[in-house]
Amino acid sequence: MKQHILRLEQIADHSSSSPSSLLMIPTSVNTDLQTQADKIESSIKDTNNRLSGIYVSIATLAKSFDAPLSEQ
Repeated sequence: MKQHILRLEQIADHSSSSPSSLLMIPTSVNTDLQTQADKIESSIKDTNNRLSGIYVSIATLAKSFDAPLSEQ
């Protein structure tokens, strides 16, 4: 992983002088980054679903006490 970071730093150093240098990122790095992005996106969706479930539970509980919710 450290090698990937060093390679990205080298590419970043050269990117100011050559815009095409970003095309030199190895496919394995692109794949690794896409895999990480997919995992993050999935985690965000899971978190949002859990938060939605919590909100529904809170709303149900509030209704059982006849307490109005300030936001919906």
